[in-house]
Amino acid sequence: MRAILFALALVLALPSAVLAESWCAYPLWTHEWGVQAFDARGAPRAPVGLAPYFHRSGPAPGSAPPFRARDLPADSGMRALPVLHFYSAGTLTSGPIPVGIEVGFRRGEALAWYPQVDVFRPTRLGWELLELTPAPRHRPAGTRTPWVRALRDFDALWANGRGESERFVFYEARTRERVALAVERGDRHRPGHRHYVLHNRGAQAVHDVVVTHREGGRVFVFVAPTIPAGRRAGFVLEEHAAPDLAAAQRGWLRARLVDPAEGAPPREYRWHANDCVMMRDPAVPVTQAEGHRLFAHEVDAILDVWGAAFFDAPGTTVVYREDAAYLDDVMPLGVYTDMYNFVKLRRLGLAVWTGVTLP
Repeated sequence: MRAILFALALVLALPSAVLAESWCAYPLWTHEWGVQAFDARGAPRAPVGLAPYFHRSGPAPGSAPPFRARDLPADSGMRALPVLHFYSAGTLTSGPIPVGIEVGFRRGEALAWYPQVDVFRPTRLGWELLELTPAPRHRPAGTRTPWVRALRDFDALWANGRGESERFVFYEARTRERVALAVERGDRHRPGHRHYVLHNRGAQAVHDVVVTHREGGRVFVFVAPTIPAGRRAGFVLEEHAAPDLAAAQRGWLRARLVDPAEGAPPREYRWHANDCVMMRDPAVPVTQAEGHRLFAHEVDAILDVWGAAFFDAPGTTVVYREDAAYLDDVMPLGVYTDMYNFVKLRRLGLAVWTGVTLP
């Protein structure tokens, strides 16, 4: 906690513009992404391989942290200043950034997580205090899991628990979810003119839909920016031959997921008159995402890990982005931090449905 005398010294020593910034909290970019996989029947299937050191049982009794992020002092205005990734451009010179996390699973049960949680229930995980630092406080667990090794190369903060450090916070769950889409034969279907309709049977819209059909040496790709809940999108397969597969699929989807205004973690942050965040209460979590777009290196990592499943599988594959309202419904998330920071939450949920049978 910065001393009040230090804050008063700043009042006397700094220009008004700098003083205003000294009162503003720093953004903590918090990016969550995950992929839900469905089999040919539209039922959940096993995810990519998990690292063996991930936890699958709760903490030992009596192993609570020294304090909780939500219990930190509230902002008085009198101061000197599925995988979750964290980035900051400012406050690390004054020490680690404390965060608390709560995640629930309304249609499933927790399967694996890391670091170890403080609160464990089958349908809820809670980290009362993780400290974010530029370098790990503890020796990271050895791993040969390719996607974990790739994510450790990120320019993200390390999340430190009691005796454990990782470049991200991980959580996975078994789920009873079903794929939101159905493929139906359209009313203009005939030989050489295969008309299909994607029917969104879910309660929320789906976005950034990519249908890939491989047939012998030919590839067909259909894309739809959005299919509202209860609505349909039709296409004729023969009209969507894709001579340049990479541009038709990966390039289109990547452009829909990368933040065009902020494609990399900012190195510094400058406040303006209308974006100074003050008077935050650490006991109130951030639960609503401000969008789904991520940094370019995060999207590239997703496509590196999942690209073969998304685009290269034989037969027919459907990929889509889940709506933010859907994520809030099936997997509510809350992030806490201290008064010197404010959370800028992004959530990206993708679904891949493989082995689809065209009617």
